[in-house]
Amino acid sequence: MQLSDIASRVQRALRPVGQDLTYRVTTSFAPKAAATVSAGASSITLGTLPAGMTGVMANDTFGAGVYRITADVPAISGTIVASFTPPLVSQISSGATVTVIRYTDSPCLGFVEWLDTSSELAPGISVKDGRITVLADSLPLTPKALDTVIVDGKPRSIKNAARDPASAMWVLLVSG
Repeated sequence: MQLSDIASRVQRALRPVGQDLTYRVTTSFAPKAAATVSAGASSITLGTLPAGMTGVMANDTFGAGVYRITADVPAISGTIVASFTPPLVSQISSGATVTVIRYTDSPCLGFVEWLDTSSELAPGISVKDGRITVLADSLPLTPKALDTVIVDGKPRSIKNAARDPASAMWVLLVSG
């Protein structure tokens, strides 16, 4: 029997009892304001786009998450003109860096266990650390440190990700 056969059987057996989880990848971009944006405005022109930024998407945020982009807008000739909500409280100067944050969520299935830290398990593991085991075939990407898993509406930051020997599961050490 191949390891892939074992992985498939394990995942099939555990799928009915897995908990619905959300895997979140956070990406940030740092374009610059192409023109001064006055207080009260609800649109912004972004230029000097960083590599990989081909536009903005509805629900991208800026201003520490206060302002939310309202629609997908592709970059045209290196410029993005996007509407946002709520209206801007204070001016953004031309040339100022505007950090845009994008969350990409993927549903997945797994199991959550919080670690017993009444005795020290290992250096770097705190009282609020836990282990989330995710069915590998339910996650369309490779988990990595600093991404997030949302459990019961609460974000948990990944400290470490490793595949089990049969490649059936991702074992994630999380904090939060």
